[in-house]
Amino acid sequence: MPGGPVYGGGPFPSIRSSGGGPAYSADTSFSAPAQSDLFSRHAGRAYPISQVGYARIGGKDTLDLIATPASTPLYAVPAGKKAVIRYIVLRCTEATAVTAAAFASVGVGASPETIYEDQQLLGLTVSGKRFVFPNGPGSQDILSAGEVLSLTISAAAEGNSQAVDVDVFGDEFN
Repeated sequence: MPGGPVYGGGPFPSIRSSGGGPAYSADTSFSAPAQSDLFSRHAGRAYPISQVGYARIGGKDTLDLIATPASTPLYAVPAGKKAVIRYIVLRCTEATAVTAAAFASVGVGASPETIYEDQQLLGLTVSGKRFVFPNGPGSQDILSAGEVLSLTISAAAEGNSQAVDVDVFGDEFN
């Protein structure tokens, strides 16, 4: 980035993690991109884009978390492309008397936990809240053309009604 430090080929600062991971530091002197470069627009919603360019590549609107547990396709890798899933955001758009959050995992094909292991969607019991499956070890897997990424609800939420919109962020490449 012009006017700022570059570490390891990217614009991010460097901080040393205690787990022996990659080096990072608290240096935030790099210049930010113009405001218009910070958002991706999709279906009338604005999403921040990181400086490495993750964009919304898939998702599902109005997924019922109270219904019988099931697997729901979120994204299919287009022909001639490959993809890396970086994170998945579930946004609660409607909730009535939800007393316990659902459990979910994210995977490819017949393996429902290949990207993110089954976990409770903690805090996702009220409209306006969100849950993020973060960038983790499984999210570094490269998906091939035709592979389908699915969200599997292993245990439904408890309550009268609950709906979420799901957004898949990642990279598509040849």
